[in-house]
Amino acid sequence: MDNQDFDVILPYAGTSGHSGSDTSRARARRLDESGKTAKLQIDTMSMIVESEDKGVTWKELSERFNVHHGSASGVLSVLHLAGKIERLSARRNRCKIYVAPEWVFFRPTETPKSKQSKSKAITASVFELFGQEVLVTTYPDGRQTIAVRKYPSDTWSPPIAAAYTHKNFFGKD
Repeated sequence: MDNQDFDVILPYAGTSGHSGSDTSRARARRLDESGKTAKLQIDTMSMIVESEDKGVTWKELSERFNVHHGSASGVLSVLHLAGKIERLSARRNRCKIYVAPEWVFFRPTETPKSKQSKSKAITASVFELFGQEVLVTTYPDGRQTIAVRKYPSDTWSPPIAAAYTHKNFFGKD
């Protein structure tokens, strides 16, 4: 890989990323400003390109470049977010596999977390049961609430199952 064609990727407020603590923020800034972030990104890209269809896991990257898990997974996440590499859905030794885009072929890949849709729908269904209307609301985390009203009243009861977690109320899968 030609180092002259590579610009360091700093997608997190001008840094390569940190956990939020002052120590982590200072470490990221120090590595980014010293050129170590750019070197690790270039070395990682080279390793991934060389690995062809086999790809690279964070453990393999960590062992080859003698870096901590956080640095290895961090550089892979940044390159994945930037679209430079792809993460396969498959695993090797319990770790996700990263490959260059041209080596994906027809294997399933995963979207970077920060590119996944943040909005999830809240759905509501109303149906009649034993002469009453039942409102079932499903939230993004899978919780469901149930409210009941006598027809044709225009007010709903308070939810009667605020933490209901089953998807089917009648025991069917």
